[in-house]
Amino acid sequence: MTTTKRKAYDKVYYETNKDKIKAHMKAYYEANKDKRKAYREKNKDKIKAYYEANKDKRKVHDKAYRETNKDNLSDTYIKGVLIQHTGLSRADIPLELIELKRKQIELIRLKREMFK
Repeated sequence: MTTTKRKAYDKVYYETNKDKIKAHMKAYYEANKDKRKAYREKNKDKIKAYYEANKDKRKVHDKAYRETNKDNLSDTYIKGVLIQHTGLSRADIPLELIELKRKQIELIRLKREMFK
């Protein structure tokens, strides 16, 4: 299988099995928290050197990540918006408040589109 065909296959597979893959990854991360933390501690210098050496790449990646979160109104983005305008911490924000803020932002965006 060529690289192009493989990428196309992987993309289709991911789209059809997105929930299954996400559940598997979440379970993996939960099961290996200690290993991941130990790895980060052990390789702290290497990780820091990578980020320093690839600042431009990281800047582009981080900007794209923030834009995606903003466009999709992810929980991370919504929590960030709430933290900016209140004295709350991330742990203090309940899921219901995130959903309400998401609806408010959707309404504001819809209003903006209607009155262009």
